[in-house]
Amino acid sequence: PSYQGKKMLIEDGIAACGAKKAYIMLGMNNISFGVDNATADMVTLMDRILEKAPDVTLIIQAVTPMTAASRIRSNALNNEKIDEYNEAMRQICQERGWYFLDVNTQFKDENNDLVRSYCSDADEMGIHFSTAAAEIWVNYLKTHVPTELLDE
Repeated sequence: PSYQGKKMLIEDGIAACGAKKAYIMLGMNNISFGVDNATADMVTLMDRILEKAPDVTLIIQAVTPMTAASRIRSNALNNEKIDEYNEAMRQICQERGWYFLDVNTQFKDENNDLVRSYCSDADEMGIHFSTAAAEIWVNYLKTHVPTELLDE
């Protein structure tokens, strides 16, 4: 990412802009290397952020599902692995005092897949949001701020 026209590491950007809250969603690409690896990488990143910006509040978002027709779906990356990662992150957030937002529930169909109309590339990668899904996502974030953070 960049801040004020300068490319920098995520943790440096958060510190430089003086963010009070950081909403983070990572993991889809990393999950294919194993849930343990993906969660360890997320914890490492969060620790680096907190090292540079110790007062920032971390709000971790669940990784969203893939469509049934996704061409990148495999034994290593699928909705079951995504759910496993999300549950592991929920537990880590609880242990570490970070917030966890279960945004993925807004996008699943009855088969645990990403709703086709919410995907802009349903028969290709099967993971990228349509405009309709982005609107749902933004509205979810606006309406699911942890209550302790509402006055900040």
